[in-house]
Amino acid sequence: MPVFVDAESEDETCTLHKFTIAPTITVGSGFWARPELRAFVTYASWNDEYEGRIGGTPFADETRGMIYDVQMETWW
Repeated sequence: MPVFVDAESEDETCTLHKFTIAPTITVGSGFWARPELRAFVTYASWNDEYEGRIGGTPFADETRGMIYDVQMETWW
């Protein structure tokens, strides 16, 4: 589900649009079932007023970006 955030300051209006997909694959059907594999992909875009304030150094000169990751959890 997309998330839209508008923040107003004294002289500018900052807008951020973010969309995340985060599926989980697990063996078993209970809450504590493991192993579990999680992944996510997030795409975000923001206006020029947010440039340099979002995403740290990798996105310092950008007004959009995508990140992704995978995590596995297991225990016994």
